[in-house]
Amino acid sequence: MSKFYYQPKKDLLGLAIGVCLAIIGFFALRAICAWMLGSIHADATDVLVAVWVQRIYWIITGICVVSSVLSIYAKTFSVLLVGNSEVITKWGWISKNTSTLPSRKIRSCSKHQSVLQRLCDTMTISITTSGDTSEVYFSNIDAREGQKAYERISRLAHSSARFDE
Repeated sequence: MSKFYYQPKKDLLGLAIGVCLAIIGFFALRAICAWMLGSIHADATDVLVAVWVQRIYWIITGICVVSSVLSIYAKTFSVLLVGNSEVITKWGWISKNTSTLPSRKIRSCSKHQSVLQRLCDTMTISITTSGDTSEVYFSNIDAREGQKAYERISRLAHSSARFDE
């Protein structure tokens, strides 16, 4: 059984972009507050409100960054196992989850790379199953390893289709 793991490169790059945009947004917010305070006859209450708006901005930004870091950490527990007769996905940090797809249920497999994924050399694999037509996604797998997983899962889908006929 081959194991394929989640790679956090794309999510870390997205987090870095988000933090940079938050810093730029803070300076824009600060400039707007300074402009508003300078354009009107500001009293102590207006200045206090501007200071609290900036503090709330940083609190919300901090909560978003912490939740993103925890999300990335939780995804590091994801693994895709491809065997001769089934595909197993395991994920979860606090609660452990496992999904088993027998090869006879796999109808197709596709791969996708976004712009950020191309920069980080990762990809997403989606598996379409029969019956409930559900799709299983395994995001941000290393592109070279993902190509191997895609080929193995596609072979499973094709071999099970031959047995169904």
